[in-house]
Amino acid sequence: KVEYGQRRIRPKETDRRMGGNISIRQLAKLTEALRLRILLYLDEDDLGPLEKALDLAKPGKRGHSFMRCHSINQRIGRFKTAAAMPESHANTQRRERRKMRPSRALKDHKKQHLLEKLMKLDEIALEKLLAAHEIS
Repeated sequence: KVEYGQRRIRPKETDRRMGGNISIRQLAKLTEALRLRILLYLDEDDLGPLEKALDLAKPGKRGHSFMRCHSINQRIGRFKTAAAMPESHANTQRRERRKMRPSRALKDHKKQHLLEKLMKLDEIALEKLLAAHEIS
């Protein structure tokens, strides 16, 4: 039975031998047609909590069960991109990007080094540098 507020669909005791709980992310990994077939087997009572959990429910409004299953299927399909990349992989990519970025201290050090070089230049060299900068 599906209940609002829970992250996984809890199968009946007789179904536990077939693989246990199924998460929304696991459903999202399936093809759209297969997800729709699974949703069509759910009872009317189970569609309501799913709609509510996926922010599809409108209080007191019950439509055709196929259309309800179709809208749930579409909403679950949006989770597909999130399910395609495991969280650990996303964290690894974030760490790698962070390593590639120069640190703020390194940027400040480079700026300080450039300022020291500029301070060592004489007036003529500074005027030539400024003129070249204004031309470009």
